[in-house]
Amino acid sequence: MVKWLYSESTSGASLQGFCMHYFFGFYADTKVVEELELYSFIIGRNQRKLPMGGLIPVILIVILSVCPINALSLGDLYPFGTDNGDATETGASPLTISLVSPIDNLVEFGPHQIAAASYVVRTGYLQIKNDDSDNFLYVYLAFIGAAGSNANNVFYGRTTSDPVLIKRAMDQINKAFPYTFCSASPPTQLLISTWINFKKSTIQEGSNFQLVIVTNGNITFGIALFVDVHIPIATTGITSNINGMTNRFNLSLFPFGRNVINAPNMTLNSDTPGTYIFPLSDMTSNTTCSVCFTCKDQMLAIICEALKRTEDDLPAPCKNFT
Repeated sequence: MVKWLYSESTSGASLQGFCMHYFFGFYADTKVVEELELYSFIIGRNQRKLPMGGLIPVILIVILSVCPINALSLGDLYPFGTDNGDATETGASPLTISLVSPIDNLVEFGPHQIAAASYVVRTGYLQIKNDDSDNFLYVYLAFIGAAGSNANNVFYGRTTSDPVLIKRAMDQINKAFPYTFCSASPPTQLLISTWINFKKSTIQEGSNFQLVIVTNGNITFGIALFVDVHIPIATTGITSNINGMTNRFNLSLFPFGRNVINAPNMTLNSDTPGTYIFPLSDMTSNTTCSVCFTCKDQMLAIICEALKRTEDDLPAPCKNFT
């Protein structure tokens, strides 16, 4: 006989809100209990004997506490600063960075067969440029126009092919969007842009955030990281200007919308609050990693990943997934 019990409570106000405590339990005869294997997630265990039809019931209580992860700190961002090779600007001056190689198939650019050649870090947004000055893609993280002070703004930017950072970004994107990048077509460059003390003034704390664009030239994703934001309302999302024509492509890109002040404490599509991962490829094209395109291939990848943990000599079909 097994009977389940369940309850929940809240306590412990924290930076992220509150902790949830879940209480799971059941009582069963001794044989059932002996066949159970309970691991480290069992925090509490209480046993007592009660006469019930000649069986010895055992009460097990499992308490699971779910507390949100702390918000990002500056140390959680991708490395930035002049010591890491960044160029830098202050105030409202634009910071222009060249790409390691052009990016094809960007959203809005792809259908027009326009390749990105450089990008500009501006006041709360990124401007991605074609060689033709009439073609721009804008990614807004916290744009409020001329409002507020720019005196304390510090912008950093660089492109990098650092293999450690590429793997970090690849793993982060594949966790949110499985099988986006594979070993056969990994990212080839990162565009790292960082805003520090953005719009800081005597009456407002500065905001700190970062945008990492991850690309192999055909597949492109963005990782937005918000450490702290003190701007209540701002423009966020994507717009473009193609051959002089402005397109408000996606101003609802981020789940928090214009309420960017909420971004650092929101768990979005990542398990880390303040982190949001989004595609920047033209979705009319095939941007799925070719070796993981079919359901059969996806199942094989899962099996091979499991085998890697226990087997030294992998079967030949697994070579594409290592």
